[in-house]
Amino acid sequence: MFSQFFVKALPGTLHLLKGAALATAATLFAVAVSSCPANAQATYNYTGNHYTSWSGPFGKSSRVTATLQLSSWLPLKASCIDVTQLPGFRLVLGDGVQTLDTAHLAASDKVSVSAFVSTDPSGQITGSWILDITDSSTSGRQAILTADTVNAPCGKSSALTEDSSELFEISPVSKSQGHIYNRPGVWSYPSPDVLIGMLLNQINLGVLPNIGKTLTSRLTQIETDVSQNNGNACGDAGKLITSLRAANGVNAAQLNFIEMTLRNVRSDLGCQ
Repeated sequence: MFSQFFVKALPGTLHLLKGAALATAATLFAVAVSSCPANAQATYNYTGNHYTSWSGPFGKSSRVTATLQLSSWLPLKASCIDVTQLPGFRLVLGDGVQTLDTAHLAASDKVSVSAFVSTDPSGQITGSWILDITDSSTSGRQAILTADTVNAPCGKSSALTEDSSELFEISPVSKSQGHIYNRPGVWSYPSPDVLIGMLLNQINLGVLPNIGKTLTSRLTQIETDVSQNNGNACGDAGKLITSLRAANGVNAAQLNFIEMTLRNVRSDLGCQ
């Protein structure tokens, strides 16, 4: 039975794509950014393990994938933050059969979202989280969940590790489910080229400043380093982070966002 947790209704309308497999976190990221407002976009991707039990349209290749998007990167060493309350919150959950997106949720007591996450010393989501979207506003019920709350229960959940899906239809009556227990998936940032491209796009839109009138060219160089795999990306990104700390007259929040994004680029690249 699909686990139900503390839920919070959000405004919008539900976007449900039955039968359209969004099998990777990268695909969900593309869905999320395609209709974002013009603001900074801190993005976290989750890729679960394949289900070990299933029925209906779910199968051995089914698994939960997620994209969580915020206006700013999460704080370091955070514990069970309710991210639905943070600026820019958007959550997209997929399972290969359906996709639920908080950007299109209807304001209804039959539509609910729960989203709590924790972070490690580098700011990546880890340890304890729960992401749950349930829609019962149509002729049935659709729900997707990923949770790992063994280390510290989040919200009102009990301790468990589970990824699961439910697809219930009233006419004709049918109920399909998929599950995997005690095998949490992995969180990741978008790829380095995507992160750099996001910064460049935000500068072009005027959301972020072109610091010293050289930030664009230096980011473009890092983008080239990554695409050519010339071994210079780690060093160039590190030098840029150092120079940002000496920048004057720039909004502190914007500086922090750019620096954290570059740190995530270096983390993805495995820089020392």
